[in-house]
Amino acid sequence: MKLRNLIWVGIAALMFTACKEDEGVKKTDDTNNTENTDNTPAPIVVSETNMSIINKMTATWCGPCGAWGWTLFEEIIAATENDAVEMGTYGDKNSNYYNATSQAFKTAQAPSAGWPAFCVNGYNKTEYASNGGIYTTTTKTNVLTEVSRFKAAECVVSAGYRDTIIDGKIKIDVKTKFFKDGEEAYNYYVGAYVIEDKVVGYQNSIGNNASHHHVLRSSMTGDNVWGVAVGNGKAAGSEFDTSFEMAVDPSWNTENLEYAVIIWKNIGPKYMFVNAHQNKD
Repeated sequence: MKLRNLIWVGIAALMFTACKEDEGVKKTDDTNNTENTDNTPAPIVVSETNMSIINKMTATWCGPCGAWGWTLFEEIIAATENDAVEMGTYGDKNSNYYNATSQAFKTAQAPSAGWPAFCVNGYNKTEYASNGGIYTTTTKTNVLTEVSRFKAAECVVSAGYRDTIIDGKIKIDVKTKFFKDGEEAYNYYVGAYVIEDKVVGYQNSIGNNASHHHVLRSSMTGDNVWGVAVGNGKAAGSEFDTSFEMAVDPSWNTENLEYAVIIWKNIGPKYMFVNAHQNKD
């Protein structure tokens, strides 16, 4: 009986130890923000996938931007939620939410277009009528077609990131990976961008309490809104680790902040879209 009791005590002790060890392991999920129990961040995952950017070039003083342009943007957001980064891009100096990044995007993607204009991956996809109007249904089709085409295209380079806010500072750790060779004539850049959803404020045609969609707030690289260099030419298999940091603007609602990482290719003064990534919930 004593021997049997000793055996059962030993088994119970082993079970208790196993349970305690299991409790010490934090379960992880598929996000890039998961931490282990020793506070070591999980590795940043870079998927071999393409994600578009959609820029609604808009202004708070613009009547159509808050009328048919508002509805059209909502429809586009609903249809591209998992395949694109959507940005309300207020690039006019007389508009609320204007900033240098939005102005640079407007200048690069639709320099001569009026407001609103709908751009995908750096190109204006707005369908204009001969009388100066806009065909909203065709514009939406143009946007969705380009997003679908790019999603199915070969992925040359992509990125993943981990975001944190500590002591009033946003930090974005980025990993960029080339799955195939890039174009040798170009330099490649990666930039990190802050977006705020549900920004409540004035919009012509709506009023003072409009909830603005995915407002592009800022680049995280100061004067050069296109980011930092990560490679060029024959770079298949190469990986680049980059970190971005900036102070949170006190007017931003941190609960509604979103982030995006965009890869560009550069030659001379021109920066062209290559790929994007956003951690989607």
